[in-house]
Amino acid sequence: MPLTTRAVSSRCYPKTFSKAAALARKPSKFTDPAVERIAYRGHPHAILDAEVKGSRPEDSYLVEAEVDESADRIVDFSCDCPASVKYYGICKHVAALVLRYIDSPGSFRQKGKVLGRQTTPELFDLMDAGRPGKSHAAASIDLDMVLTRQTDASWTLDLKVGHPGETFYVVKSIDEFVYRMQRGEHFSYGKKLAFTHTPDILLPKARKIEQFLESALIRRSEVFSQGTSYYYERPRVGRDMKIARSELLSLLAALEGETVSLCRKMRVKDAKTTAYRYDPYAEVTSSTTDALIQKGTPQLAISFAESNEGYEISLADAENTFLISDGQRCAIWQHDRIWLCPPAYAKIRVFLAALFAHGTLFVARQDALRFSSTILPAAEETLGLAVPESLEALKPESCSLRFYLDRKNGFISCRGKAVYGEHAYFLGTSPTSQDSFIRDEEAERLGQTLLERYLSPIPGNQDAGDAGYFIDEDEEQRVGRLLLEGLPAMRDAGEVFTTDSFARLLFGRKPKIQTSLSLSGGLIDLEVSSDDMDAAEIASLLSSYHERRRFHRMKNGSYLDMAGIDLAELEHLSEDLGISSRQLAKGSLALPTYEAFYLEDRLKCAKRDQSYRKYVERFETERTRERKPPEAFSLILRGYQKEGYAWLSLLADCGFGGILADEMGLGKSVQLISWMAASQKEAAQAGPNLIVCPASLVYNWAAEFRRFAPGLDVIAVAGSKSARKAQREDAEDRHAVIVTSYDILRIDVEDFAEMHFFSCTLDEAQYIKNHTTKVAKAAKLIEAKHRFALTGTPIENRPSEMWSIFDFLMPGLLGSAKHFRDRFEQPIIAGDEEAAASLQALVGPFILRRLKKDVLKDLPEKMESAVFAQMEGSQLKLYRAREQQLRKSLASHRRGGKSPEIDGPSKIQILSELTCLRQICLDPGLVYEDYRGGSAKLDAIMDLVDQGLESGQKMLVFSQFTSFLDLIASRLKKNGISFYTITGSTPKKRRLELVDRFNEDDVPVFLISLKAGGTGLNLTGASIVIHADPWWNAAAEHQATDRAHRIGQQHAVSVYKVIAKDTIEERIVDLQERKSALAETLMAGTDTSLASLSADDLIGLLA
Repeated sequence: MPLTTRAVSSRCYPKTFSKAAALARKPSKFTDPAVERIAYRGHPHAILDAEVKGSRPEDSYLVEAEVDESADRIVDFSCDCPASVKYYGICKHVAALVLRYIDSPGSFRQKGKVLGRQTTPELFDLMDAGRPGKSHAAASIDLDMVLTRQTDASWTLDLKVGHPGETFYVVKSIDEFVYRMQRGEHFSYGKKLAFTHTPDILLPKARKIEQFLESALIRRSEVFSQGTSYYYERPRVGRDMKIARSELLSLLAALEGETVSLCRKMRVKDAKTTAYRYDPYAEVTSSTTDALIQKGTPQLAISFAESNEGYEISLADAENTFLISDGQRCAIWQHDRIWLCPPAYAKIRVFLAALFAHGTLFVARQDALRFSSTILPAAEETLGLAVPESLEALKPESCSLRFYLDRKNGFISCRGKAVYGEHAYFLGTSPTSQDSFIRDEEAERLGQTLLERYLSPIPGNQDAGDAGYFIDEDEEQRVGRLLLEGLPAMRDAGEVFTTDSFARLLFGRKPKIQTSLSLSGGLIDLEVSSDDMDAAEIASLLSSYHERRRFHRMKNGSYLDMAGIDLAELEHLSEDLGISSRQLAKGSLALPTYEAFYLEDRLKCAKRDQSYRKYVERFETERTRERKPPEAFSLILRGYQKEGYAWLSLLADCGFGGILADEMGLGKSVQLISWMAASQKEAAQAGPNLIVCPASLVYNWAAEFRRFAPGLDVIAVAGSKSARKAQREDAEDRHAVIVTSYDILRIDVEDFAEMHFFSCTLDEAQYIKNHTTKVAKAAKLIEAKHRFALTGTPIENRPSEMWSIFDFLMPGLLGSAKHFRDRFEQPIIAGDEEAAASLQALVGPFILRRLKKDVLKDLPEKMESAVFAQMEGSQLKLYRAREQQLRKSLASHRRGGKSPEIDGPSKIQILSELTCLRQICLDPGLVYEDYRGGSAKLDAIMDLVDQGLESGQKMLVFSQFTSFLDLIASRLKKNGISFYTITGSTPKKRRLELVDRFNEDDVPVFLISLKAGGTGLNLTGASIVIHADPWWNAAAEHQATDRAHRIGQQHAVSVYKVIAKDTIEERIVDLQERKSALAETLMAGTDTSLASLSADDLIGLLA
């Protein structure tokens, strides 16, 4: 705190201050002003000195002042002027010096050393208390405390200190004693007593007294210092310390079991007979005694004497019995005992105070009834009084509440009564002077409060003797609250009487809901039943449970308490399987047999009949039965692939479909081919096998069949319409394997829908992830005995993509699209783990997924790393300008209060701008035709190519932009490096030829567009993969990488992601990582879609 003028004005007269202020404004009056900074116990002080000229030119005085700037006060001063010697306080010269320093401290010359940071002042007290050499002797000091009851019934405390058995000295200042204990000071009280004040030197009782005093002084200092903002002063307490009754009771409680000295002062004429008359000039006498403090109840000799006029209540030895009470606690001093009384004494403290003060109390007969109803019950219970029979007879009986409930004519009515023995009063009626006793207003108020809380007053019926309340039966919520909350509360408060009509409102039993499973007609029959209600009531009860209602209204009008009713298993079942209340109300419903896995996992307590158990046992037998692939595949398939074959065979034998979701490169195709080879005879009776795949993979599939199953006829349906028709007819006659593309399936859907297939398999099944597309609808029209899906990424963006695939495999397994979205997709996206677990329970048995790191221990290592390209010059300027333009557009969209989702033309424009940004990251020439500058990305890629050539490795370079592949090709040609290229315009057969040549010859580089060559190609001849630009779909990058990192690879694979530093590309990678958690919740596949990004996502890309 800086020094202020208050430090000066508080130490001198106003006239002196005015003269000093005028003098301080004249710098010429001060010669060589100087300041020296010192510290005293952590407080920074400043010593000011100067030669100050007086009123006459020949007068000058040496002036010095010591100021405590932190406390804003003048500590000491001196001046050799006459006024300073003659008058008390500071003179105008001292005041002027300090004011001059306050106004212009820079004009003072610094003397001495610069004052550094000082120890916190409060620590000095603690350090003094623990200073080496201080006494830490064994406890030997005692305190002799005397508690005095003054003539006005107030209490004081005084102390003596000394060694037990020796001379005790009066403590003249209690606050100084406590302060010494706090500071650990050494102090002498006399010739025979001097010691260092530390807590451990005090005997136990003395220590308790000292602790009490310290707490009491702290409380006083808090009050004393209120409003003081400049410096702290502790309260001053002399040899007598006044203590409040609450403090005295706390002290007595702390000293329980100890003996204390008590002094009583009273005036000679202040006897009981004077009836509180006070004579300030009367003589004061005192008496002192020692009293033991103990918990308990004192023996009070209280007697009653009856006369015609009333009752006299007397206390024997009242002049030696005193009450100490703070309203919450009571203590009674009686001769040599101080009794710490039980809490019940606080309730009768006023009665006791009057009795102790007067010695005798009188109750007139006309007031005896009121006394018996109010004061006497508590006093009699607490003190165990012997009350005259006539007075006891006046005591009223305790209040008993009664509630009468009825149901009639569509209304529920209730009347409450307060019953006192033979007397009864309707609740809500007020006491009158005609009442023969005092009614218990608190108890009656409780009963009336209950009535008003749960019912409404009957209009016009609030007269005395007829207080009634009601509820309309149609007010379902209020009736339910009365039955389930109000009724128990009334029973707790008193007695409840109900008519039979009202009693029927409560459904007394807790219903037991049972589920049973059986098999009939190739379907699972799920039955839900109860002995207490029909199926329709169960469905309604489940709705109440789902809505977490407090009660359920039965069809017969009764109310069922939902507390303790657990329908969680049935609720999960209906939600997961999309069972509606209407279906549940029928009592039983048929489910497909593939739901058996889910039912086994979720319905642990359901009854299972013999037919159902046999079905489950049959599946278990099928599951454990060894299924060996055809002999021709025994040496070809790896161990995990044989498991995949067995899994496909098991699903087919049980009539189920499934997703083979192995990671890319684990040979999903050969596992399916092995199953088709094993099922050749069965297929010959049922129809051909159909494989639908991306157009780029049609001939690749045909090549795979020729390689692994040359005995199977394979026909690729492609070409002209007439050619495709002939191919289909030929395949149908020969029961061959048909391979076609999704595009052909969509075009020829009517022709394919007329055919009967043994199996239909969708390769890269994510092609039907959007169930609203024509290709998805076409796939679901195919008639096939068995259905399978092959994909490493069954979920790319949203869980609904998995629904679409399962809607093809096993329609109905996951319910309708709306049900799936409400029950699973939205909760899972919001982080609902229970919904994710339920979905896994449903689809888990029908998905087989293995990762390369888990099954291919011999597969060479895959090393992934990012290569950052730092844009410079014109490329960087063009990028920044375009980015700023897009950022403003997005910010404008958000400021406009529009939806976070961007739709319509705005979205198309923004996505186009994002594409331009990404192209500038590659090479601005892709956007600006006249661009002639450099490309950091192209240079980085060529550096990687050069490194690959030096190490003798072959390389795959992927990009989403064929125009950028053209730029890379130009640079390769310029450098004399040979290469192959596959883009969307490369014919399908030509692609396979190029793949085979690359794997066999010495061409070092293969340029591939991500969409055209990211799937279905085997390029194990390469051991370096370069991703020229990040794609929104991380799975597409993984698929592209796995063209090289797959079975057959003999070398470690190095994967380089070339990222433009500090651009949208870095943030695309971050976005992929953030949004991958959703898919990982359900499966290992992850992905992000550009089309799914919100405005906030897009702004985040530019952050």
